[in-house]
Amino acid sequence: SVYSEHEALMAHANTRALFSDFQGLVSDSSDMLSTGDTTDSQDEDGHSTESSWQKPDTPSTVVSREVSYTLDGTSLNFTGFVAYPKEHDVSSTSLPGLLLIHDASGLDDMEKYRSEEMALYCYFVFAADLSGGENVLQSVMQDQTQFMLRARGGLQMLTETAAAEGVSLNTSMIFAQGYCFGGSVVIELARAGEDLVAVSSFHGVLANRSSYGATYDQEVKAAIQVHHAEDDFQGPESLDQLEADLTGQNVAVWQATTYGNVDHSWTNPGSTSVYSEHEALMAHANTRALFSDFQGLVSDSSDMLSTGDTTDSQDEDGHSTESSWQKPDTPSTVVSREVSYTLDGTSLNFTGFVAYPKEHDVSSTSLPGLLLIHDASGLDDMEKYRSEEMALYCYFVFAADLSGGENVLQSVMQDQTQFMLRARGGLQMLTETAAAEGVSLNTSMIFAQGYCFGGSVVIELARAGEDLVAVSSFHGVLANRSSYGATYDQEVKAAIQVHHAEDDFQGPESLDQLEADLTGQNVAVWQATTYGNVDHSWTNPGSTSVYSEHE
Repeated sequence: SVYSEHEALMAHANTRALFSDFQGLVSDSSDMLSTGDTTDSQDEDGHSTESSWQKPDTPSTVVSREVSYTLDGTSLNFTGFVAYPKEHDVSSTSLPGLLLIHDASGLDDMEKYRSEEMALYCYFVFAADLSGGENVLQSVMQDQTQFMLRARGGLQMLTETAAAEGVSLNTSMIFAQGYCFGGSVVIELARAGEDLVAVSSFHGVLANRSSYGATYDQEVKAAIQVHHAEDDFQGPESLDQLEADLTGQNVAVWQATTYGNVDHSWTNPGSTSVYSEHEALMAHANTRALFSDFQGLVSDSSDMLSTGDTTDSQDEDGHSTESSWQKPDTPSTVVSREVSYTLDGTSLNFTGFVAYPKEHDVSSTSLPGLLLIHDASGLDDMEKYRSEEMALYCYFVFAADLSGGENVLQSVMQDQTQFMLRARGGLQMLTETAAAEGVSLNTSMIFAQGYCFGGSVVIELARAGEDLVAVSSFHGVLANRSSYGATYDQEVKAAIQVHHAEDDFQGPESLDQLEADLTGQNVAVWQATTYGNVDHSWTNPGSTSVYSEHE
């Protein structure tokens, strides 16, 4: 009744991107960026005015060039940029299209770099020029007619340039991404009802354009993704207003992520004083996950879930109490089993669950570890399913049992000693179980993810200073535990990722408070995403009335 397939796919793909980033598996910018002096100059909004960064050479597998063009409705001349993979069979392969829109400084090396980067992922990219030599903030930004004419002209040139290059374009799979000014453009194209599958805005200008004559009564076909900096000059209220606007326009699929401790233009390697590599890597990986999801390339839940009746029952917080969903069979490439254990400090017996890839060379390969924590209903088939899913991505997973047969909301949740004892017991069992299974565990690469109650647990482990690389909370209980005796003066070593539902029973203020808490505790790397039109427990396939697959 609450499972949202799209949103569940996206949240788990974003989590894997975070975990992979810290393992050095996200190639993205880190492979392509050249090194150099990190000094530069910015204007008051963080746009680079002078920088030592140099665009790296075009990859050998990418074709790219400038494209001159004109548009009806203006006498200006424009110079765009095209990039696409060199080795593709035009007779049998149609490439998805990507319109890329520049920031306020115009189309320069940063946008050309990002275009070639996306071409490496098999997109046909057209980076449009919306300036024509003008200052877009003084001209286009204040003229709705020219704003939309040049934006739509970019879409037209995407199609025309593909034909001119002899590339077969999949016109049913057109995406858009933009930066700052360009972030505003792609959001406006989506809200104007253009035939786009999904758009992604990086530190975009978020104010709606109704004062310039824009209307927002069109059906929105595209999913909208927004990447926003905690310290952006527009402030958090700009994102709050956009979220309200998207809900008001009935946008079906949207997500908005705030990245902690970063400023406007933080994805621009040319803005070296504000460029934040981790967050830039993550934002672009999340964008590719969104685009891939809509192309059916994110295998995740859709490959593993069994079908069946979608009726179920939930308690008042959306936790499934009865469901027709059945855990699929364990993949043939995964080893999994239950693990019984006890812990000092409690007389209860616990039953955890281990899952890891069957075919790995223990003599040469150390697997990253993942502690997985269940929701309020205890460790059941949903957590076993998610454990086996992560094992497919080469994690050694231990799903801990924090209930021991008790109701965690009535016992553990209200007892800080038992809460932390059982949580840390899970970390201990992760290590001990790997040894018992004869698996080499990379103890410098330990991650954690949790659901609802478990989302609270992994956040608290991180904030308690445990040796974790990154944690991810799915529709977690977000209130801090100071009323139960928790303290938050420890150094936080882990990156913290939070996935929150727009319609969660805790309300948006719970996420606002957590963000303030993380900033107050000087957490170095954190990101918090709100998913539109979903409810608490939306990643649980057993909660079929709220499950949202994309998210």
